Amino acid sequence: MSKTLIAFFLILPAMAFSQTGSIRGQVTDARTGEPLVGANVIVIGSKPGYGAATDVSGMFLIYKLPLGEYVLKASYVDYQSVIIQNVNVSDGITTEVNFTMRAEGKPEPVVVKAGDSTVVQRDTTKANQGDTSQGNKE
Repeated sequence: MSKTLIAFFLILPAMAFSQTGSIRGQVTDARTGEPLVGANVIVIGSKPGYGAATDVSGMFLIYKLPLGEYVLKASYVDYQSVIIQNVNVSDGITTEVNFTMRAEGKPEPVVVKAGDSTVVQRDTTKANQGDTSQGNKE
């Protein structure tokens, strides 16, 4: 009986540590295909919060996720967030999920003459998004 008990305690830690999986992938710009460096990918609703930021190749890795089905969200400054549902994490498997993100429809910067220098400013008010008549007219 003691040999059985010893075998049980030796196998138990291996079983406990193998009950996780990983998610990896890449985040790219929809128009250019270029990688988005520093984009955030999070697992929505996970406790503790799981997530990762992309590297210089737009790649991310979220590891040691408990087995199950997840919802992922990718976000990046000046881009529309993307949500992917039904991402399955299986024991010892790395699931690949890639995100393609589109830039938000923001107006181009407004160029305004200010004395002898040119100033570039971005209008952030919704009421003035189509108004480019700011500043002095020459």
